[in-house]
Amino acid sequence: MSAALSGFSRRGREWLRSSAALVRLVVVTVLAHFGAPHDARGQEPAPKQAPKPGPKSDPQQDAERQRTVAVVPVADDEASRKFKAEFETVKLPWEPATLAVAELSTAAAAVAGQRLGDDEIVLGATVGTESRAYPIRTLATDEVVNDVLGGQPIAVTWCIVCQTPIVYDRKVGDRTLTFGNFRAIWRGSMVMYDVETASLWVQASGVARAGALNGQELAPRIASTTTWRQWRDEHPATTVALGESKRGGERRARNRVFDPKAAEGLGVVVRAGDAVKLFPLAEVARRRAVVDQVGDLPVVVLYSEELDLLQVFRRDVGGAAIELAIAARGAAPANAADPPQLAEVGGPRRWRADDGKPVPADASWPALERVVAFPMRIDLFAGHFPTGKVAPPKGR
Repeated sequence: MSAALSGFSRRGREWLRSSAALVRLVVVTVLAHFGAPHDARGQEPAPKQAPKPGPKSDPQQDAERQRTVAVVPVADDEASRKFKAEFETVKLPWEPATLAVAELSTAAAAVAGQRLGDDEIVLGATVGTESRAYPIRTLATDEVVNDVLGGQPIAVTWCIVCQTPIVYDRKVGDRTLTFGNFRAIWRGSMVMYDVETASLWVQASGVARAGALNGQELAPRIASTTTWRQWRDEHPATTVALGESKRGGERRARNRVFDPKAAEGLGVVVRAGDAVKLFPLAEVARRRAVVDQVGDLPVVVLYSEELDLLQVFRRDVGGAAIELAIAARGAAPANAADPPQLAEVGGPRRWRADDGKPVPADASWPALERVVAFPMRIDLFAGHFPTGKVAPPKGR
């Protein structure tokens, strides 16, 4: 009897264990589906750890983040779709953005000098009697700054890919536009947009390729790509647009125009009305001064990485085109620190090569006039100026 009971007991215990396991499986399955305060073993789970506090929110950064994001309702017509289909990238580091100089700070030269090194590259512009320098590292984050200089609305732009800094007039017809970076690249150039019409513009050429203003063109303004020291010496009353380079901006601020090796792949684009010509910097550096014509306009192109000099002047003085050359070392300048001078071939007149002012300062002849010119990668030139010309090396 006891043996039978023992056998039953063993079988009963096995049955009970099997039943219990089945019940646990069902319970776990149901609770896993509907949620439960217990774990798979039927035990209460350990209390959850409170999440570690993240970094404190910075109101200024939050405002900056909100400012840089813009919704651009680009037209969906055939021209716009075709243009956007040719973008090389639509995923750059940040969202579309607009930036007004009021969101930066402007400072006098004496104050700005505490934050800028003498050799720092700036894009300088003068409108009327007002001059302002825009350090490339200030432009590097958003790459477009909307400003008003000398009472005129301008867009100060910089594209790291094509190495092109350009200042444009923001007025198109009777409308003043506000520009931003669309965060896309077309044929190696930054794509910009305007807030008012959401048209898309190519920074290198200033031409709208999509949207309501498709086919319109921005007017480029005379500006200087130079060092802070050079700009400050020429414009002692200048102000400076200052801002912090953020989110990889230091890398995006690398302007290579005065880097001897990198400059081999760059040229200076000279625009005179509808005529456009590119002069390879290596050739200009070898010859020191290149006398040529862009369309009907006689010009002289100057470049020296050693002197941080990049200038293009008209060489029609008093209504007549003249030949110009860098003055012989023995003639001028007397002081080694002074800039080189341009000399009239076969004539007595002289001009400073850095700013075109006559030498001596009280000379009776006028200063040389500047021309719209800016650096650009040689390999990208034809894609933006298909009818433009490239100046051949001397002797060809």
